[in-house]
Amino acid sequence: MGETILLWLIMGMLAVSGAEGGMDASDSLRGPVGLEGSAGLWKSNGLGGAAGLGAGSGGQTGGQKVWPGTSGAVSKDYDVQDGQGFGFDLPEGGGDRIDWGPDGYHFKMEYEEEGTDLLADVRETDPVSREFARDWENTAPNLARLAQENLGEELLAFGPAELMDGQMPVCSFFYSAARTGTVFHTAVFYCFGETYTAEFAAVGPDSEAAYRLAKEAAASFAELGGEAHMIGQRAPGLGMDRWDYPYLHNPFALTGYYMDLEAPSLQRSATDYEIMWKDRTVEALVRELVEKPDEPVMSSDLDRFSSLAIRFLEQTGEYEISANELSAWIPADGLEVITLEDLAEFPNVVSLSLQLPEIHDFSPLSSMTGLNVLMIFTGGETENLDWLAPLSELVYLRIGGLDIRTSDVRVFGQLENLERLDLRLPMVSDLSVFAEMPGLKELLLQCDETADTSALREREQIECLFINGEEVR
Repeated sequence: MGETILLWLIMGMLAVSGAEGGMDASDSLRGPVGLEGSAGLWKSNGLGGAAGLGAGSGGQTGGQKVWPGTSGAVSKDYDVQDGQGFGFDLPEGGGDRIDWGPDGYHFKMEYEEEGTDLLADVRETDPVSREFARDWENTAPNLARLAQENLGEELLAFGPAELMDGQMPVCSFFYSAARTGTVFHTAVFYCFGETYTAEFAAVGPDSEAAYRLAKEAAASFAELGGEAHMIGQRAPGLGMDRWDYPYLHNPFALTGYYMDLEAPSLQRSATDYEIMWKDRTVEALVRELVEKPDEPVMSSDLDRFSSLAIRFLEQTGEYEISANELSAWIPADGLEVITLEDLAEFPNVVSLSLQLPEIHDFSPLSSMTGLNVLMIFTGGETENLDWLAPLSELVYLRIGGLDIRTSDVRVFGQLENLERLDLRLPMVSDLSVFAEMPGLKELLLQCDETADTSALREREQIECLFINGEEVR
């Protein structure tokens, strides 16, 4: 395997040299060589159409498409267009559907016949981002290093990395990785326009199909000279600790996402288990989310989720669950969330939002020690806040509706990372613990009307302060 990787790295370096010497565009658009051997493997493993990833976001397919929220103005019949900002065409085959993609990609086109997903994202060009192409002599070998760092022994091949000349700088590379006998091919194209940067990444079982889809989409990308309405934010997160370009998604982490989804590691498989549900409503919601209505839901099915929200929608009489880019709904029809014990089955969730009619026991949340964000909206009550103590990584905490029947708030002294806090403590008159919190920057507090608030008012570190509805600053 090491010899194969070395060969591809050498090819990547040679490609870079060719680009610097004025490589002809037709040469620079050549497809990958020698990566075709495992075509079709994903289809047998259920990845065709990226099962479980489509969120039904209201995307459109076929004919002229204008993304929701745009002005509707078009200057060309682009398959995907945002007002007069930008546009691009879908490669031949059309994409069977358009949805939100994983890791904050705004567009995901499923090519079921090829078993391949084409992901696209467009954002405003960061001035620094253009150095990615301008410094290509250093960028290309760095990408090879990052591929190895992210994928390790699962990396089969990388290369060649190429810089293509045209109306705008276009950078491309492709690689393959394997896990438990399943091979994953990824082709990546970046288009650095003056106003917008577009990313196209195709992941599938056939190297030629992945390369064709990403290349054709990138070749069609155009800046239209006008304002865009659906510009995304900077890449939100997968594997950014192993990626040197914060204005772009980490494609190797994206491949890892698909690998985790379709081919859990041998180590993870050894620790996997069928979830034994404690709450039938939570079970029904999760089954709908992961599209497993009858078969066992395994603990590994939930590994990929970093955000989770469960809400009761009173207007429609439905429960909603959202996790990462996925959402699902079920009619309440007598269902009610009674216990939060099943939330412990989401080990990697860092953001949790609960909007439920009535919950009294919040102790199951104590096991979710990785939480950075916690929002609770409920009509229940609690007689203590001790369950917050293990949540030392919290940065943002908001509790609304909950009747907190205690005057003991010493637990907040243990939440040293907390920066934003919004809650109602009608029985609390001693506010000294909040004045002593080292990182607190925003505090919205309802407390006993007789409480001494002077220490809080003097704490200028708290930049946004509301006490009993009064804006202090």
